[in-house]
Amino acid sequence: MKREASHDTDGERPKKRAHVKDTSDTMLPPHVDYQILSTQYPDLKQYLRANTNTGRLNVLDFGSPDAVRTLNKAMLKVYFDLDIQLPENSLCPSVPNRYGYVKWLADTFTDEFGDTEVVGLDIGTGASCIYPLLGARAIKNSKFIGSDINQESIEVANDNIKRNCLLSRIQTYLNTARTRKIPLDAAGFPYKTLSFCMCNPPFYANEKERTRLENMKGEAPILSTSGKDDEFYTDGGELAFVIGLVDESLVFRNRVRWYTTMVGRKSTLVELRKRLRSEKGVVRIKEHKITLGKTTRQFIAWSFDRSPLRQLTIPRNLQSAMQWTLDTSKDLGISVQLVGELRVELSATRVTWSRKARRQAKLQASSSEDVPRDLILEATATMNEVDGNWTRIDLLASTSHDLACFETLYTHLLRRISELSQ
Repeated sequence: MKREASHDTDGERPKKRAHVKDTSDTMLPPHVDYQILSTQYPDLKQYLRANTNTGRLNVLDFGSPDAVRTLNKAMLKVYFDLDIQLPENSLCPSVPNRYGYVKWLADTFTDEFGDTEVVGLDIGTGASCIYPLLGARAIKNSKFIGSDINQESIEVANDNIKRNCLLSRIQTYLNTARTRKIPLDAAGFPYKTLSFCMCNPPFYANEKERTRLENMKGEAPILSTSGKDDEFYTDGGELAFVIGLVDESLVFRNRVRWYTTMVGRKSTLVELRKRLRSEKGVVRIKEHKITLGKTTRQFIAWSFDRSPLRQLTIPRNLQSAMQWTLDTSKDLGISVQLVGELRVELSATRVTWSRKARRQAKLQASSSEDVPRDLILEATATMNEVDGNWTRIDLLASTSHDLACFETLYTHLLRRISELSQ
């Protein structure tokens, strides 16, 4: 998903509106027009000025903390029906940025978790508690716990949860050990396992590093960035923080099904990717990217879960879903054997669904040589009716083969299904 929003790059040179590029369903409109938004949230109007070309009130000064705070409160209220308080001394979160992370998790995990309860941990939830609040809106059957090392932030977060009547779905936890990211075994923590964890790590080691990096960009920061020190700084900076998260994941392993984090720097992502690939227990890695104006945020997720069951939800009835499975398998060169009215067995001797495989197939198209190959994948696909128009396909892989091939097939099928709705 690619997003572009003026509030990350523009101050005295703001765009007319925040532009969100997204082809899938979203709770945010494709274009956030500030003038229209101000009619639904009147407090925003005082911070808008007329565009010199059109005369419309759709220009906002992103150098003003009050203006930025009011804009984000307006988007939360109008598009998500969330009413929150954002203290002046706390970080004001960018709603499109935060929602992009939450929506990626929702899109990634909807089929995997099915109808089971999803429990997520937001590491460093802050006073806004924005990730759990947005998560409660976007991820079905979800519960959240927001942890923070700052008592004041926890108190304001609790108030934001209460004012939105989400006490039954969101809890907070004061993490008294500053170096601990995941307090699974800490006193008073309400869960022993988690579906996933997420975090927006502090970017800098200290104020000196922050100033140096901002100077390297060649311009002063335009966007208002008020907040507490613990929201900006951490010992060792962003890289040390996320490597610490990896270290904890090696301890808890399957007690958290998916470990995820946002990454602000490309150099951090490179090192994180290298570290995860070197760990034998890490069996799945997913990445995502969101671009807002000139700012890009990377997201990465990793898992130790070797469960061979994956689920796909397709907008088709049972018979159509079965036919789609048969047609897609044929298209990919996967062998299919019917073993019941609603179940098929799949087998493959080579990967045919990756881009690399398609390129190789074109190069080898002129060759008539048919070399016998061993099976690399065996799985069953079972159709389960959700309702008259939706079917869940349970994919169960044989553990006698490397599950890496199964994962790539699953990802490919997810992409194909997403294209059915476009």
